[in-house]
Amino acid sequence: MHDCPGTWRRTTIAFVLAGALALGALVGPVAAVSTKKKAVVVKRITLTLVDDSRPTPANGDYAGAPDRTLETVVSLPKGTTRKKPLPLVLFATGIGGTATNYADMYDHWARAGYIVAAPSFPLSSEDSPGGTSAADLSNQPADMSFILDELLSLNSEQGSKLFGLIDDASLGVIGKSLGALTVMDLIFNPTYHDDRFAAVVILTGLATGGADFSAYAPPLLFVHGDGDETVPYSSGQDAFAKAQSPKFFVTIADATHSSAFHGADDPSSTAVVRSVTDFLDNYLKGKKNALAKLDVDGNVAGVATLEASP
Repeated sequence: MHDCPGTWRRTTIAFVLAGALALGALVGPVAAVSTKKKAVVVKRITLTLVDDSRPTPANGDYAGAPDRTLETVVSLPKGTTRKKPLPLVLFATGIGGTATNYADMYDHWARAGYIVAAPSFPLSSEDSPGGTSAADLSNQPADMSFILDELLSLNSEQGSKLFGLIDDASLGVIGKSLGALTVMDLIFNPTYHDDRFAAVVILTGLATGGADFSAYAPPLLFVHGDGDETVPYSSGQDAFAKAQSPKFFVTIADATHSSAFHGADDPSSTAVVRSVTDFLDNYLKGKKNALAKLDVDGNVAGVATLEASP
């Protein structure tokens, strides 16, 4: 008797299929493997930080105080552990803002693997005693340095909620509007200069009178809408021209002072959060191809254009 290859193959396949069907009846259906990433949950920690070395000046009917209270909200990916500490980014809000009025935007960076700390400033915030005022701007750069001191202290303090979670060698700072002026002085004004930041982001900002771009050259990213009716786009461009490399400028087409800076799903807001993420990824995480991604995310037809001097 001779084997017939075709018959043998058909018989074997039939046995295999029958076995598979029998096994399925015993163990039930096999669940499909999902390749979709789980959404990162952002956790918030609220801290009351008090600087008793500097006063809060009088403001309207408010008599002032001998110290400065900075309600600070720290946002980070839930599940962050000491085994993998994350870069820290300080965020300075604008006039009339709070620690969380830009949370929809900066949560994108928290979900991308950053710890974001944002204060409510004593007199320029929404509910400031005596009314919201920009007159305290000169004190805000030192507020940012104080907050950084406190967070790094908590990072080294066993038992604190932040113990060991911060990569203290990877520090960045972002400012929006009046917060951008705060950051400008924090980085470029010799009176307030803090050299601990390895990445600086200016959102809708301009150069302050005390800024000395010749003295300091941290990696710097500007993001500005060319339809800004509050801080002229040309003022941001002027500051960019004076700054040293490495520097980058993302122009958001037709964006006003606030329209693209709330973390929404529209193309302009997406260009903002992605460009900032790429910049931070390069200078705080050292990610390969991050600047190549910035070139893509900062150049979107009809939405955004990038000027780069790395």
